[in-house]
Amino acid sequence: MTAHVRSYRAMVGLYPRGFRREFGDDLVRHFAELVSDLGPRRAWSRTLLDLIITLPIYRLEAIMTPSSSHVALNLTIAILAAGLISIFAGISLVLGVVLLAAAAVVAITQRTKLARSLRPANGSRARRLTFAAISGAVLAAAIVGYLMAIGDGHISGGVLVAFNLVGMIALTSTGVFLAIGLRTPRTIGPAPTSH
Repeated sequence: MTAHVRSYRAMVGLYPRGFRREFGDDLVRHFAELVSDLGPRRAWSRTLLDLIITLPIYRLEAIMTPSSSHVALNLTIAILAAGLISIFAGISLVLGVVLLAAAAVVAITQRTKLARSLRPANGSRARRLTFAAISGAVLAAAIVGYLMAIGDGHISGGVLVAFNLVGMIALTSTGVFLAIGLRTPRTIGPAPTSH
């Protein structure tokens, strides 16, 4: 086994256990054939892109089992918050945009689980209004960050796009959750039982 194949086998170890058990040996065998047919450089160029794309997807799938729909929501919120903090605190616009894109990818790929975690079990008005308040806070932060950036006098096009994107998403979600929350009837306690 060459050093290239050993390195690739180590990278296959990054996939979740179930995936490795089912496909790990086949992946390594295929990579070994690529190395012998195309040479190490071309084999790695074909394989690295696949690893970069598929590893996070399979890891997310392993984390987000059907019984853990709240994990999808918490992960999306955490990545979104990290992206917003990165942009608004001036840490790195590129990092912030990458994190916002990652939050969008998680939200899109896990939309069913997110919908399940956002759907109140009892039609809870308070929960929907809480999401409206959170979205409103994100909108307020976007507006304040935008005004601060304008006040500094040096706002780049990328920062402007990021503020607009975050602001529009937050404005939309605030309106949607507020409207749905206000239209949801208040929860009425259980009917009294007669003994």
